[in-house]
Amino acid sequence: AITGPTELDPYRVFRGFSTHALSPEDGVELVEQAVVILAQRLGHRMNMFVPAHLLRPDDLSRLLARLHRTATVSNVLADWPDGERWCVERTLVWLVKIGVARYLPGKAGA
Repeated sequence: AITGPTELDPYRVFRGFSTHALSPEDGVELVEQAVVILAQRLGHRMNMFVPAHLLRPDDLSRLLARLHRTATVSNVLADWPDGERWCVERTLVWLVKIGVARYLPGKAGA
């Protein structure tokens, strides 16, 4: 959680700058070598600027397993309890931004 005025929520601050807003009908799928790419990206501190707003490593593995086949955002979110869906959604966006997953506008998934 954001603990003070010096810790701005980047998702709120940069909301107006997004290329696309993630919708329930959009698809997300892993790129080839996603696990290798993720390991490389995690080696750079700048890619973990808000870990409190992303899934924990154990849950991240579960999400990656779910994304081995194309899935709609709504299908992925349905696999998580209501109280954790905000974090899953942010993690999906983060995975796309760091090149581990691919955004598919309006694609139906499994």
